[in-house]
Amino acid sequence: TVNSFTSISLEPPLLTVTLQKTSRTHDLISKSRIFGLTMLSAEQAHLADLFAGKTSAEDRFAGLQTETLVTGAPLIVGGLAWLDCRVVETFDAVNSTLFIAEALAAQKMNDGMPLVYHNREYWSLCKT
Repeated sequence: TVNSFTSISLEPPLLTVTLQKTSRTHDLISKSRIFGLTMLSAEQAHLADLFAGKTSAEDRFAGLQTETLVTGAPLIVGGLAWLDCRVVETFDAVNSTLFIAEALAAQKMNDGMPLVYHNREYWSLCKT
């Protein structure tokens, strides 16, 4: 679970994610320079809570089916889409780090409404 996720360029496909320096994921991405991003559906809030540390688990991937694309980073089966990324730049932002990454592979997995977190709660998107 990231603090923010933003697309910044289509060619090349670049995006940013921001992580708190104290998170377990921050250390893993800083060392490996890769990450897999699974876009969760509105029905998967429990997974977001798990990876955000709101529920305790020694192995957050225990019992989850994962796959990989290019980098070997784990991607959660059942999400809406996957992005397999390689970090190209980092910026220190006081208590967090902004990672700029290139999406090396992308894959749509399922239809559904995305999980949206705003102002400390989950929100639903409505089609108009």
